[in-house]
Formats: sequence, structure tokens, C-alpha cells
Amino acid sequence: MNALPHLLNEEDTERSSKFGCLRGAITGLIIFAAILWVIAQFMPNCDEDSKAVAYARSLSQERLKKLYYDMERLASDESLLDLCYEEKPGETFPEPFSDLQVLKIRPQMANIMVQGCFDHHVYLRFEGFAHKRSMQQQRQIVLSWGERKPQAGEQVLWKEQTEKKPDSTTRASSR
Repeated sequence: MNALPHLLNEEDTERSSKFGCLRGAITGLIIFAAILWVIAQFMPNCDEDSKAVAYARSLSQERLKKLYYDMERLASDESLLDLCYEEKPGETFPEPFSDLQVLKIRPQMANIMVQGCFDHHVYLRFEGFAHKRSMQQQRQIVLSWGERKPQAGEQVLWKEQTEKKPDSTTRASSR
């Protein structure tokens, strides 16, 4: 009879030990999730409702046009192949970019990184540079955001206005 209480104690100890491991694992997961949540609160947002997208959309058509031609001029200069302006504490971007609130300006890659968010970004993409015209005919600046659909998207912010040529199929009536 003395052996039976001893066996029950071993079973209780084993159950208690397994439950203690499970409780520790759950506690660890909760702490890990809490840490991730706190970190996420301080990460920048690169979705459509972000401050970076709102900032890019707030640039005037006149400023976007000037920005396009400044980027195109720098992108066509082959001596500046590795040119990349990056935001650095206490420094400003050189003219003609000093007024911009962005992270990186890369003329050769034809883009400006407005905001970076771990593995996705908010970009201004420049299309139709004269020296690369065969790839993209339309001169335009495209804003892109997010990582993948449905949060990811893009919007043309500026497009070069071209004069419409008369349609050759339309003929004046001879009344």
C-alpha cells in the first residue's frame, strides 16, 4: 500500500512538469507577440493611407514636372552612374532636391524612395526618360506603395502633356 501513493506522486509530478513546460511555452509566445506588436507601432507605414503617400500626392504638378526633368538630366549623365543621394542626419539633399522629404534619390535607377518599411517601400518612379525612350514612351511619374495586393498599388502623379495631333481618319464635312 505504501507503493501506490508513491506512484501517484510520480504521475502528478510528471503531469505538473508537462503542464509547466506548456505554460512556459505559452508565456514565451505571449511575450514574443507583445514585443513584435510594440516594434510594429514604431515601424513606418508604406500603405496607401501612409504619411509618405500623402506627402507624395501633395507635391504640386509644377514641382513634379521640375523634378522629372532634373532627374532625367542627372540620369542621362554617364559620369554619374553610381549617384545615389541618401538622407543623412544633419545634411540636406543638394539642389534641386533640397526641399524633398524623402530617403533616397537614385537618378540612374529612375526612382526616389519616399519611405522604406522593412521589405516594402513608397517610391516615385520616373518613366520615359529620353535616353531610355525605347522602353517607355510616356514621360510620367508613378507613385507606388505597399508590398503586395490588395494593399499595394500605384498611381500616376504626373504625366507630360502632349499636344493632340489631328486624327487622320476625321475629315471635315464639305457642306
